[in-house]
Amino acid sequence: MALDQQLLEILACPDTHHAPLEYDAGAQTLTCTECGRIYEIRDDIPILLLDEAREPGSVAPAAVVDPEPAAPVASASAAAGSPAAGGSAAVAGSAAGGGSPAAAGSSAAAGSSAGVGSSDSADKESE
Repeated sequence: MALDQQLLEILACPDTHHAPLEYDAGAQTLTCTECGRIYEIRDDIPILLLDEAREPGSVAPAAVVDPEPAAPVASASAAAGSPAAGGSAAVAGSAAGGGSPAAAGSSAAAGSSAGVGSSDSADKESE
């Protein structure tokens, strides 16, 4: 998706000279007309940070688009599914406990915030 023309008219280099930027739709970059720094556009958002700008003549890093390694993502999703983390296992346990869908949602919320297991909240509902 192309950047809005009005946005392009007001964007300027964040360096002290605040020069206009040239838009390259194909490369998804903005280039300063004075210093030549190249700013990437990610998900239709111009990244106008001097620390992340490329110097003129540098090559675009192709593999740096998503710098997160796969291992932490996998461990984070596994932790989110654990009952201690209040993840999907707590929700599945409360739904399987025989309560109504509304009760299952509230017991999952109580389980994640108060540390109460899904079976305890299901027992309280049946009393």
